[in-house]
Amino acid sequence: MKIWIDIVTPADVSLFNQIIKDNPQHDYIITARVGDGYCELVELLDYYNIKYFTIGRFGKDRFDKLIAHADRIKDLAYFITDYKIDLAINLINADQTRVAFGLGIPVYTINDMPYINNELTPQTKLTYSLANKFITPFYSKFDTPYKFNFLLQQLWLVDDKDIPKFEDKENIIVFRDEEYNSSYYNFSNNNTDYFREIYNTFKDEFTYYYIPRYKDKTYDFAITIDKAQDIKPLLKKAKYVIGGGGTINIEALYYNCSVISFRRFKTEYDILLQSSIYYTRDAKKMIDIIANNKKKDNILHNIKVDKQELYKLLDLA
Repeated sequence: MKIWIDIVTPADVSLFNQIIKDNPQHDYIITARVGDGYCELVELLDYYNIKYFTIGRFGKDRFDKLIAHADRIKDLAYFITDYKIDLAINLINADQTRVAFGLGIPVYTINDMPYINNELTPQTKLTYSLANKFITPFYSKFDTPYKFNFLLQQLWLVDDKDIPKFEDKENIIVFRDEEYNSSYYNFSNNNTDYFREIYNTFKDEFTYYYIPRYKDKTYDFAITIDKAQDIKPLLKKAKYVIGGGGTINIEALYYNCSVISFRRFKTEYDILLQSSIYYTRDAKKMIDIIANNKKKDNILHNIKVDKQELYKLLDLA
């Protein structure tokens, strides 16, 4: 089959890199969007040597996101008509879903977070009624017959046995920002600097790594991972990961880090993992967790992964 994959987030890269590796018998056309100050996505594609076409951009404020979305739909439609596509596959992607639907291309949408704070996300509302298959994990209450029985992030972690050894540093704390430029991020105050407060408390007791989401901030006390790369070796070595997102927290948990999430909202997988991840926006509580070397039980390793279960849903197997 000739399969069109559209990439709009870094998690897409990890997911579809694994899908392509596991299903090389198909012919893939990859499109991706770019943005000023946000290069992580295309840097990851380059890192994994994935051939892609850049089409469209990220929007900034609410109005600009609408215009960028509309422009990208038009540009994708003109681009993809040059190819005879059998199937379109995406991860929570309104752009590709709308284009594929409009052009009569079967489209399968994977969505591992249909709800935020028990409300359907805008991306869910814009995709589920147009997708030929709307595929969700077992923990989602979304009513669809297309379910798989593991966390999506486990797909690209479960077979990763030969992770290179990280450089010889101990007592590592990794910090990752919130998704404060995303369309589903509707919070005005993103200025609480937990990372600096933690550093001011522990100073040289730890080595600090900062993984920026955007290119607008650095820390003088931290080693900045300023170019997108495979961070699994770092996560496997880290003692604590303090994250405002979702994917890195789950990846870190998989490698048995103590994970502190300061997300302002909860997805269904956050609710599932609240017995394994600390959720707090209180810097004093974060410091207490670190000072007392607290650690929760890890439920991830009780969740078995059958990749073929998902690949059959995607008609790849």
